[in-house]
Amino acid sequence: CLSTGEQRVVDAAGRVDRFMRRLRTGQEHQAAADRRRADRRAPKQPSLINGIYGEDA
Repeated sequence: CLSTGEQRVVDAAGRVDRFMRRLRTGQEHQAAADRRRADRRAPKQPSLINGIYGEDA
């Protein structure tokens, strides 16, 4: 209110819900990207050919 200095938040047309949904979606995408990045960094299993013939094969 202008005279008392009290502020009120009005959620017109569900903007807060829409923002929270976008925020949650962005966090989910970021978590998925982090998982993919970690999978790429994970050591891979040695191939059977390298196990039999050595690293020089």
